[in-house]
Amino acid sequence: MPAGFEFVNNNQNIIIDEKFFNYAFISKHTLTFQQAGGPVTGGFGRQAFLTVAGDRPIVAARCSKPFTVSRARPVAGGWEFGWISVNGGPGAVIGDTIEVFVFDRPPARSGPGFGLQVFGADGRVVFDSQNRYMKVVDARTLQGATPSANVNLGPGSYAQIITLPGFRWTGTQASPTADWQWACFAGVVTSNGNGYTVAQGTTGEGTYAFFGMPAPRAESAQMHIMTVDVTGY
Repeated sequence: MPAGFEFVNNNQNIIIDEKFFNYAFISKHTLTFQQAGGPVTGGFGRQAFLTVAGDRPIVAARCSKPFTVSRARPVAGGWEFGWISVNGGPGAVIGDTIEVFVFDRPPARSGPGFGLQVFGADGRVVFDSQNRYMKVVDARTLQGATPSANVNLGPGSYAQIITLPGFRWTGTQASPTADWQWACFAGVVTSNGNGYTVAQGTTGEGTYAFFGMPAPRAESAQMHIMTVDVTGY
């Protein structure tokens, strides 16, 4: 590089670079699952929502009930994130909780002692040593709309970032003019003390009015999951 700053570890991986900001730990939230609807008539798994201000926040979640991400979008004043559990059976019920960890551009800290700050070309902080940062310990892609996996990383305190959910949403009819019967199947994560598992779960099902052919269908045939170490966060 002609000018700038890079911090490289023993594996020659760039850890700090003035061109990009490091994701710092911003906040932790314990959310409660609630009953919420969806875009069509039917029964949906219990859901939890969080709206935060920020630059480009990333959220990690952990829960003993099976879940997947349902939304991640900009809204007035910030960003909205949502998680949905399995509808019935082993899924979350109203009152169950999910822990969420928010990471974003590092704030400039002030305090006693020494430290290091790195600024980007725009003058904004990209690293401040008084922050705690995201510690990614695993990242993998699972094939299929409803994959299964048992990811054992050894004892620890972990949370999962679902960067791409796996799901299959489809409709069927009892007759050519009948209402559509729809269901959504998804790969759902269940956190544990050694990592997490992934299995198929039904996040919603119901009916809606017939509107013609072909049968509606939406699918994501891969699932991307990152795991972060949240010990002490």
